[in-house]
Amino acid sequence: TIVVSKNIDHVRFYMKENNFALKEVVVTATGNKAGQATSSTIARTAMDHLQATSLNDILQLLPGGLTRNQDLNYASQVNIRSLSTDAENMNGLGSVIIKDGAPLSNNANLQVLNPSLSGGTASVGGLSSPAGGIDLRSISMDNVESVEVIRGIPSVQYGDLTSGAVIIHSKAGREPYKVSFKTNPNIIQTSVNRGYALGHNKGNLNIGADYARNTLKPTESYAYYQRATAQALYSNSFFNNQLHSNTSLDFTLGENKRNKNPDDEKNSVSPDLPEW
Repeated sequence: TIVVSKNIDHVRFYMKENNFALKEVVVTATGNKAGQATSSTIARTAMDHLQATSLNDILQLLPGGLTRNQDLNYASQVNIRSLSTDAENMNGLGSVIIKDGAPLSNNANLQVLNPSLSGGTASVGGLSSPAGGIDLRSISMDNVESVEVIRGIPSVQYGDLTSGAVIIHSKAGREPYKVSFKTNPNIIQTSVNRGYALGHNKGNLNIGADYARNTLKPTESYAYYQRATAQALYSNSFFNNQLHSNTSLDFTLGENKRNKNPDDEKNSVSPDLPEW
């Protein structure tokens, strides 16, 4: 802001260089304190460097997190402060995931096909056990600004939990078009995002959509998982920026599918026999 109080012949502006070539990227979570509990904040820069596909990829950046190949082969749970896979499901139930101020239902995961097939808590066909919490594969990271993970018992404002909290902040405000595409031996993913400024005192509208398809094995393309998400987030400030409000509408579709193997002749009809 320049305040002109008298006639000025000329003004010189010195521009500071700003480009997308980063000198360095620290791919770790930033530690801080959330009340009496320890928390870690993962910024957008770390997500872009990691090329995260789902929330499960982000949790690898936490202290003690295990680095795995990125895929969407199997359902994943929140696992905070624990490396034991035996207790992973119960650890997931004890965690809470809050996205844009709204807690996601994490009391049960009913993706199991039929508990009578192999017990009430066993997974079937690559799906998740009903003993665990929400499937992290369904949460896309492409339209997320930051993620805060609170380890331990935080403030009562986060509700009923025993293991920790994962707080997701989506992008809000004006933003240019962003189209991304990602592929690896398992995943093909594409997304598009745009933030609109609606005018003076009218707020902003951020819209994003994402589609991902994961093949279990390159040689078995008939077995796959696909996810489609969309979000519209309206943000505005009131009473001279004393009150900030975000309102979002989210859509998520995730499904495991296993089509018939085209090379499986077990149930096929012989060409020499008539069809009935």
